Amino acid sequence: MTPRAERLIKGLTDDRGEPPSRMFEEWIDTMYTALAAAAEPSGPWEDRYRREASRRGRARLTRFAELLALLVEELTANGGRDVLGAIATDDRVRAVNPAAGQFFTPPDVARMMAAITFHDAAHLLTTQPYLTIAEPACGAGVMLLETLRELKDRGIDPHRQVWIDATDVSRTCVAMTYVQLALVGAAGVVRHGDTLRLDTWEITRLPLTYLFEVAHGTPGGRIEIEPLLPEVEPAPAPPPPVAEAPFALTGEPVRRRAVQSRLFGD
Repeated sequence: MTPRAERLIKGLTDDRGEPPSRMFEEWIDTMYTALAAAAEPSGPWEDRYRREASRRGRARLTRFAELLALLVEELTANGGRDVLGAIATDDRVRAVNPAAGQFFTPPDVARMMAAITFHDAAHLLTTQPYLTIAEPACGAGVMLLETLRELKDRGIDPHRQVWIDATDVSRTCVAMTYVQLALVGAAGVVRHGDTLRLDTWEITRLPLTYLFEVAHGTPGGRIEIEPLLPEVEPAPAPPPPVAEAPFALTGEPVRRRAVQSRLFGD
């Protein structure tokens, strides 16, 4: 652990009124909501963040903002390597559940796997405009972060030439992946869902996705959550139309807004 990471852990563990694991979950969920609101200011995230902010109070938000600043500094200093996964699995925080199968890949192993998988990435980009990376069990995002680092070292622009589609069944893991990918400037979406059951409950666009969409649009066009319906015999009359899911994503470019304004209100 670096001194900066130690300060992050200390900020999560010196509140005697709340267990460190709960503090971590509150912090990462607040940052997730704030960054998602920056990505889609006209969507439901803005109202959701304001409700959470009013419930937690200014003192707690101030601490969360200070911890976010430390996270940004650590990601910048280490070149975009996983930070939140290491903190969540630290014995002083314990924000993961090994009994549920939550074990995070070590960064060095993830980097090796990225080098093997994307050894021909530059050649692929001579025949297609961008790379698409799907991560069905993203955890804290370490595999994706190390892949972006590997591709950048190979001369590939991770902001405009890579589209990420990440999924995890754990809400906390979704938040960790989203926050870290957002802070390193990745493009794509992060889904809260169950890959094995093909269930998706929430899709969130990363804040800098607009840089990618200006060049390529949204891969696959419109992305939205639809209920999984069993196959039935054709009905004599068509069923009534199904209302659009509240977290539908469109291919319209998103606007970047300062996240700091959300931490204390406009």
